Amino acid sequence: MLEDLHDEYLFPIFENLAELPFPASSTSSNPDSTQSDPDPTATAEWCVVAGIDHVVQLADGSTSLTIGDETRDQAQVILNPDGESSDANADADARRWISELHTLRPEDELTILLLGARKETLDCGKIRVHVADLRCVKVLRIGLFYLFELTDELRRYTDMCYGCGEEDGRPMHWCPGCKMALFHNRKCQKNVDHLHRDNCRLLRDVDLQTLLREFPDDYQHFQAPGLNVLETWSEDETEDEDEDEDEDDDKDEDEDDDEDKDQDEDEDEEEDEDEDEDEDKDEDDDEDEDEDKDEDEDDEEDEDEDEDEDEDEEKQHNYA
Repeated sequence: MLEDLHDEYLFPIFENLAELPFPASSTSSNPDSTQSDPDPTATAEWCVVAGIDHVVQLADGSTSLTIGDETRDQAQVILNPDGESSDANADADARRWISELHTLRPEDELTILLLGARKETLDCGKIRVHVADLRCVKVLRIGLFYLFELTDELRRYTDMCYGCGEEDGRPMHWCPGCKMALFHNRKCQKNVDHLHRDNCRLLRDVDLQTLLREFPDDYQHFQAPGLNVLETWSEDETEDEDEDEDEDDDKDEDEDDDEDKDQDEDEDEEEDEDEDEDEDKDEDDDEDEDEDKDEDEDDEEDEDEDEDEDEDEEKQHNYA
């Protein structure tokens, strides 16, 4: 069973989100300060799931995101990749994917995942959401409410075929791509390929898989933080996937042809057997007719002999 994104503890809305500070590092100079260094060994027990409404570049080079949760309440997130971690490669990756956020079109719907986030209520009453570092931030190329609908639907189909909607005891297998949708066979999967294909690519995201399958107790940061790239596969990769699916289709067609051929051969064999039986029956009927004819001829000969004998006896009687 997949995790429920509506779970108020695992995926809290802003109202239920824990306040700062983060669990402080043992080396922090002021553990009670909201600016203290977060404990790098602390585990995240929840994840905020929200939609991104606005992306704004600030004067200091950081990026401000206006995000909205399931109840449409809004909050602010500040992403600043400079000096966020001691890993120079991680900082470079963060700068790259944050800059990509500014290149997306306004109509592109995005969902942000904030692992172990905490909130700060500002004097103006607005909420600002903080994460321990940018490795706890994930952006998915899907709208928030569509993500809810998709995961709710997958939860409903936990014990039934996602293609035909039936639960009839037949064996089922997971989709080889996302491993979150069950199908009886390739035919059932093809019935919803036009709907499941794009969703399948999104659901393959390693961090989304981890969150939805079973929220781990030792989750500290995402395995692949930043902007999800599964929706931006190259044309070559898409063509390769199409070729693989075509090969599967050809294989299925060949199997179907083999089954039809075997069935035709069985029918031909049955027809040949029926013809042989008919021929044997015709031969038996011919033999029976010949026997009957021979018997009739024998009866006629016996009658002729009897008549001849009667004539001879009559002649002898007349002579006497």
